[in-house]
Amino acid sequence: MTSFRVAYPGISVAAPAARRAAADGHAGAALRWLRLAVLALLAGATSGCASYLTAQVTSFHEVQRDRLAGRSFVITPSREQAESLEFRSYADLVRGALVRQGLVAAPGGDAELVVTMRYFIDNGKAVVYGYPAYGYAGYGPVWGWAPYYGYGPGVHYTWAAAYPVGYGYTQTMLYRRELRVEIDDRRAAAGQGSQGGKANGGGGRGRLFEGSVVTEGESASLAPVMPAMVHALFSDFPGPSGVSRRVEVLLDHAPPPAAAPPAN
Repeated sequence: MTSFRVAYPGISVAAPAARRAAADGHAGAALRWLRLAVLALLAGATSGCASYLTAQVTSFHEVQRDRLAGRSFVITPSREQAESLEFRSYADLVRGALVRQGLVAAPGGDAELVVTMRYFIDNGKAVVYGYPAYGYAGYGPVWGWAPYYGYGPGVHYTWAAAYPVGYGYTQTMLYRRELRVEIDDRRAAAGQGSQGGKANGGGGRGRLFEGSVVTEGESASLAPVMPAMVHALFSDFPGPSGVSRRVEVLLDHAPPPAAAPPAN
């Protein structure tokens, strides 16, 4: 009787040669199934991880959305933003978000509300990640499909234990991105006694809303993530006042921007 070895730690088993081909066939089928399962898991992980942006959103306000709906607004740049094409691009995103919340975009002189916005990105920080490197050590909590050399040509496979045999390290840069949006009541500044002005003592602009959204990621540019950041900020507008909340949005499914209305 011809025999061959089945690779279990410390065990050698004699088996008929006639059963060897069947055993190899089962091992090959199992290996093909394992390859397909791994490819499916990798495809799912890749599509899921690359699609979402996690943001921390905080807002403070004195009015609810139904009291802002129907009111006209204009987005006003600061002195530094006046000639910035980047500002115009982000302002179109904010304008579109406000219109979807029921506000009405208007030329500057006719608007009841004044919207201002600021955006920042830092210089980044280095982050080091450690990860275990697994090898077939014959013991340990992780099992894998391991090769071994048995009787006959080729490499045979069996289940064998894997164990962390070392650790690897990788370094990346993380950047902090922030967008702040503020909405003021223009009539309060003119002393017309609006509700916003009364709530703020009747002097200066009546601040109605302050909102911020903060994200971290490997992109050193604001442009690729700004649509998703604006979407996160206005996803539950105006949101609970004085509360920070975690919001996840799809990077590739942010709503479209809205161009500024023509001046009269």
